[in-house]
Amino acid sequence: MLVGTSSWTSMSESIFDTLPDELVEFILAKADVDDILGFLQVATRFRQIILQSTHLQYLIELAADGLEDGSSSELCFADRLQALRQRRAARATLEPTARRTVTCDGTGRRVAFGSHLVWYRAETSEICILQIPSVFRAIPEKEWTVQGPSVTGELLHSLTIDPNQDLLVTLIVGQDGQKLGIRSLSTGGHHPVAATPILYIDRVPWEESEFKVEEIYVSNNYLGFRLVFGDHRWVMKEQIMVYDWTSGRHILSVSQEAARAGIGFTFLTDQYLLLVYSGTQDDNYEFKFVLSVIDMNSLPSGNTTEMVISELQPTCSLLLPLLPAVPPSPIEINVNTHHPWHTTHMRLPFLCPSDDRLVAITLSWSRLTTRLHTILDFVARAKSDPAKRVFGWDEWGKDRCRLVEDRFKESASVSGVQNDSTYAMLGT
Repeated sequence: MLVGTSSWTSMSESIFDTLPDELVEFILAKADVDDILGFLQVATRFRQIILQSTHLQYLIELAADGLEDGSSSELCFADRLQALRQRRAARATLEPTARRTVTCDGTGRRVAFGSHLVWYRAETSEICILQIPSVFRAIPEKEWTVQGPSVTGELLHSLTIDPNQDLLVTLIVGQDGQKLGIRSLSTGGHHPVAATPILYIDRVPWEESEFKVEEIYVSNNYLGFRLVFGDHRWVMKEQIMVYDWTSGRHILSVSQEAARAGIGFTFLTDQYLLLVYSGTQDDNYEFKFVLSVIDMNSLPSGNTTEMVISELQPTCSLLLPLLPAVPPSPIEINVNTHHPWHTTHMRLPFLCPSDDRLVAITLSWSRLTTRLHTILDFVARAKSDPAKRVFGWDEWGKDRCRLVEDRFKESASVSGVQNDSTYAMLGT
């Protein structure tokens, strides 16, 4: 912000009246949108400058749509404004500008990542990647393949990607156990930043149990996943593990002590890890769920931090009301959020703010949806007043979240692509 609106008025009479229109426009383009709107009320001349300026109109409408300017875009402001208005009109009608159908075989893995669709072609052992186009943000459609498991007997169990870092993480199951491949998304080769191309998963703390890896997430250097111990009929315990994928260092392990008590996670930002877990249970098989935020910067450097849920010292904890579960089934928790795609090698005209995302949490028979900045707002409150780190449902969630019953027990997906053998992708 340059100055307040009242100051604009006094300055306009002494300074701005003497400046040419081009210089006034240049100065306003460096101001906050609130200042530009306030300046509309100062004088007829300045109002005309703003209304006739494509650059200033673009900034005003960009803020109204809750977007950020892609300053690296090669488009002029007139073209950016046109693209912005076309996007707004398309969102109002929800009519697709293009259609593309991708058919996957019934055995292949397929995942939507907001900006990309990735699926596994089992018959050729290929990982197929489709960059989803956007007409209004000038993102072209691009499709390519990389080699899947090349060793006989190895299977691709799961994967995740981070286009910002040209990162493809593959979970391979073979005779030597489960391992994570750290690869380049564009070439399929070993990622040049990773110290080791393979991360072998530590089998702790329940060596005697079968285990599987679920929910792989990446945020900057952090690579996290959930270990589920037990066989296909009975889940014993669950554990969240976080590594630094660039160095291969094991950073954090958080275990759920109680059998059949779930735990889920996601990275809210490059700094904050969200843990969602079930707490106490009453006689009616209703559970108290907790959302706890861990500041990764507060963890000791150089060592692995291992803890159980009861030992957590989170930056902030958000409580949910009692929710039903079905005995004696294990508590199922899944957390999903679409991480922003701010690709540095693409010149986009405008971007979504990194904190304007949805967080969807499936809690056995219930589903919670909230906005990321709601959680971050209470993290900031807890940091400003360390004595107040726990917030009840009436304080944080009652008016800021949507909590609904979900008898179908389907995991919520922010990407919005159905779990079907055929995907219809809409260019928006």
